[in-house]
This record gives sequence, structure tokens and C-alpha cells, in this order.
Amino acid sequence: MKKLIIGIIIGISITATSSVFADSVKEYILTKIDYPILVKGKEYTNADLPALNYQGNTYVPLKAVGDVLGAAVTWNEQLKRVEIGEVAVSPVNGASGASGQGTSSAVIQTPTESKPVQSNVPQIAKNLIFVNNQQVTPEVLYKQGNEFLAPIRLLSESLGVTATWNDSTKQITFKSDKDVLVLTIGLSTAVFNGNTLSMPLPLQIKDGSTLAPMRFVIETFGGAISVDDATGKINIKAVLSTNGSDTNASDIEKRLNINYSKFKEDFSIGKKELSVSNIVTTQVKYTGSLDQNSFSKYWSDLGNLKDEYLKKYAAEVQALNPQYPLSIGFVYGASSSFLASGYVESNNVVINMYVAPNPFPSSDQLK
Repeated sequence: MKKLIIGIIIGISITATSSVFADSVKEYILTKIDYPILVKGKEYTNADLPALNYQGNTYVPLKAVGDVLGAAVTWNEQLKRVEIGEVAVSPVNGASGASGQGTSSAVIQTPTESKPVQSNVPQIAKNLIFVNNQQVTPEVLYKQGNEFLAPIRLLSESLGVTATWNDSTKQITFKSDKDVLVLTIGLSTAVFNGNTLSMPLPLQIKDGSTLAPMRFVIETFGGAISVDDATGKINIKAVLSTNGSDTNASDIEKRLNINYSKFKEDFSIGKKELSVSNIVTTQVKYTGSLDQNSFSKYWSDLGNLKDEYLKKYAAEVQALNPQYPLSIGFVYGASSSFLASGYVESNNVVINMYVAPNPFPSSDQLK
């Protein structure tokens, strides 16, 4: 159950005329909630003072709560405290409430003094990234404090794991052949193989990109990360997941003399259409030179590598129209034999990619 915490949000809800809070002022990243709040059966709505979420807790501006409940919310300057409703106080130095009956009714005002707030907001980072000595270029990279926040696609491709977005729970699930890591938007905890772990920063969405703490995810899946202080270069040593295969991706590339660029050249994308559900749909055909028998062997030899290549291809297509999810299908040439199908959310996370193990099945095996 969501915890409802009536919090003081400085500059929005309750503020004081003195610097009473100055020594403890901090800046927090809060996100607007996407679920209703009912107060005495009535939904709370306020565009100027919205309810916010911070690490799984719901914060409602104190003044707004008072208005909804019909209780006065005031700042008692004499006692340096917030008071809700009729609060009996003892006069201090002869002072009393405005009613003269010992009840606070001071006017809430903006602080006139404050110490500078130290920002703890993600900033764009320009660091070069190398994964297993190969340079990669993510669509974006952020740094918050001493931690880097990386896009989900960069992390999943670097580790050779799948990444699935659950819109109802606001969770990302990373999955390898043996490990499962679940991160939730706004939470600084993660669940790894059923065990709860602490993270330095929460999973978050910024400017349309879903971001996770890079070091935490890489190291949780057995990798290592280092940053060159002189150049700022980020070096990632990742243990690629084989997802059941006995051969990792780099070995397959060497054996078949192939890379993503060569793989991509053999596919041609068709016309893109926007469905009534605002989902972009398209079909991609293999137009290379291999006949069915040769292609069948090639497809099998690619092993887990084809899953990575197809997901990368799908993510690139979705990025052309980032505001829409993408439903994409892959087929073999003129015969249109099914190869794979995938779905990419508007935050550029590959939700699902099903790859046909055998693109040319024989019906002779049926009874």
C-alpha cells in the first residue's frame, strides 16, 4: 500500500520568515504521481500544487491538505512551527494568537534568509564509454554526484541481458540466463534473485530516457567499471550473458566474421504506419544473398548474437519516432518466412523480442 506522507515542500507549501530551516535545506528529486488520491471520497486535484512521489512515498503539500480537510494551516513565527487546525499554545514573551485565545493564526510567508541549496540533479556527462575495449555511444549519459546514470539499452546490450519494462508497476527487469534484477522508478532499492539490495540512486526517467545507476547494474551482473580520472574515460568489463548458449557474442562475431553493421546491411525496412492505438508498425525483410538452406545455418550459427542485433535494430527504428511505441516484425525475403517480432516502448526499452529458432520449419514432422 502506498504510504501517504504529508510533507513540507520548501517554496511550495509551508515556509517561514526566518532561516530556521537553513542548515538542513536539501534538494530532492520528486516525480508527479500518476495515480489518484482520495480525501474523504473526493479526488485531490491541484495543478499548481500537485502530489509528488519520492522513493515510493507520496507527498502532498501541507497547505493543500489543510484546505481539503477544512483545517487552517499556519506558521507560528513565535514558536517556529507549523500548526494545523486549532492548536492551543502558551504565550511566549506576552505573545498570543490573533484571536487572543492562545490559538495560532500567523500568516504563512516566504523565507527572507536561506543558505544556498546544493543541487543534486543529474547533469549531462560527456565521458567516453568503452565496453570490453570497444567504444560505445549511448543516446545520453548523466552524472549525479559521483554516480553515472545510463540508459537501459546501454546497460542491457553491454551485459547481453534482456530488459523488460512493466508500465503498470513502473519496473525494469534485467534478465540473464541465470540472474534477474528488478528496479522500480523512484526507489533506491532493487531486487536481485529475490534479495533486496540498496542502490546509490533510484531508477528514474529524465527527458524521455529511463536511467539506472551504471556501476550498480554492471557490478550486480558480475562486471567491473572504472573511470580514468585524467581523461574521464569509462571502462566497463562486462561478463556477457549467453542466455543458454555455450559461446559468447564476441566469439561468434570472430568465427562468422560479422558485426552489427554487416548484419544490418542485409535487412531492408518497409513502410512505417501509425495504428489507431498510436503504435508505429513496420516490417523488416532479409534481402541478403543467402538462400534458405544457407540462411537457416547462418541463423542457427548466430546463436544469442542475433537476439542482441535484432533488439538493437528495433531500438534504432523506434528512436526515429521516439514519442511512439514500435511493433516490428522481421521476415526472410520474398517468402516472408517469420524470423522475429518485437515491441519497443516509447522510452526506448525493448519490451519483448521473440526470435524464431528455425525460420523454415517442416510440416512433415506433424502427426
